[in-house]
Amino acid sequence: MTGESQDLVRVSVKELMLLELDVALGGMAYGCKRRFLNAELIQTYRGLSKTWLMLIPYLLPEADDSLKIFEMFSLFVPPDLLDKDYFTISRYLKSLSYLDWEGFSDVVWHESIGEMMVSAIRKHTSWLPGVYLDDPKVRRILENTAIQLEKYVLFDYIQESFWVFLDPFVTYTYLPWRMSHAAGMGKNRARFESVIREDGRISLSRLLEVLPKTNALHYREGLRRLLLERGYSLVLWVEPFGLHDSWVVQHGQVIVSVSEPGEFYHLVKEEVEAMAERSRALSDPSRLGILRIIRHADMDITEVAAYFGLARPTVSEHMKLLREAGLVSGYGAGRSVKHRVDVDKVRELIEDLRGLLEIPPRKLTTKGE
Repeated sequence: MTGESQDLVRVSVKELMLLELDVALGGMAYGCKRRFLNAELIQTYRGLSKTWLMLIPYLLPEADDSLKIFEMFSLFVPPDLLDKDYFTISRYLKSLSYLDWEGFSDVVWHESIGEMMVSAIRKHTSWLPGVYLDDPKVRRILENTAIQLEKYVLFDYIQESFWVFLDPFVTYTYLPWRMSHAAGMGKNRARFESVIREDGRISLSRLLEVLPKTNALHYREGLRRLLLERGYSLVLWVEPFGLHDSWVVQHGQVIVSVSEPGEFYHLVKEEVEAMAERSRALSDPSRLGILRIIRHADMDITEVAAYFGLARPTVSEHMKLLREAGLVSGYGAGRSVKHRVDVDKVRELIEDLRGLLEIPPRKLTTKGE
């Protein structure tokens, strides 16, 4: 048996509207993710009515910057419908009655749709180390999404409001924008379809030569093991956003975006570089010490130099870097210049770093929790 035949996997190339909607609607709803979307799409969002935007907190689940409601919806959609157009899929979801949802829940022995959804995600992903439910952020998003989804099932008026909210967005905002990227998506689709064998398989090692180095299959060993050891099929996801490292596991399939690093990647790269430059002011223990001591007592350079036993030129250089980073400001006090910490700027730096690393804010808990 040749090496190539040992790593053959079943593969298909698809466009997956449900997963696209998580990105399109989630990026619009949660502001900090919006900066990573295509600039044309952001401009399109600016044309949405304020009335429509006001409905977001009532109809979408609580989340920091991600939306997984359509990923969870897809658990209820038969696999052969997943790559259909929005209207075909939405008609199917709208046609489901409560008994349909309840019956699906009973099959997997759960008391509620919400519990079933989280359990289904766990079943699909718990084998992968360090991802999905091992990540507190993702776990919280999935649990909040399951709670919201159960409301759609239990209350007809919420479900009807959701589709009244979603249908115009997809029809008049998202689909026209998507159409402008159809040619590029078509070329990407044809490119990967051309390397698949007639029997619908491909050598994983051969595919990795074609995929961008940022693709999840390069650095997620767990995904490769699902394909080679557990017999999952592979879906090469063609999408219009440039989500070069996105992936999902569901319905016995590993789904990975095949986009090249594009605008999304370069925006993240630029933000990382800008954050590194801003954080450089905190990379020296003397500068951190200066910030700490002048936080509660404004001091001039002579006073700081005396306190730390440093030469005035050295302290002057440290202050220069802190001012350039916006963390310190100066004001005249007689014949000297006093320096103080700009608390708002420090807080902004910390919040921007938290957002870059996608770390959720710590929840305040009451005593006894």
